[in-house]
Amino acid sequence: MPLSRARITAFLAAFLIIASTAWASADGPDCWNVKGVASNDTLNIRAKPSSKAAVVGTIPPDAKSLGNVDDSPDSDMTPPAHPGWCKIKYKNVTGWVACKFLETGDQCE
Repeated sequence: MPLSRARITAFLAAFLIIASTAWASADGPDCWNVKGVASNDTLNIRAKPSSKAAVVGTIPPDAKSLGNVDDSPDSDMTPPAHPGWCKIKYKNVTGWVACKFLETGDQCE
């Protein structure tokens, strides 16, 4: 039995709505782990997304489950507002770290 044009259109519309909703809500992992920081060093948490910004906290090189604070634009299709910087929460400190020192966490607390 061939599908009618109306059914195909309805199916495609439903698919696009579901797909766009899933894409728009995908704003990165729930948590991060620190990577690439020497064992005798720490990762600085900055007040702003800049290496010149004040340090508001530090994170040990083996830290896990840093919270991912969503500071992204409304659409994932828009380039990030602060390339190379990720907004995180570690313990009670919220700030910015260089994304190159983060990897997706596998167990968020």
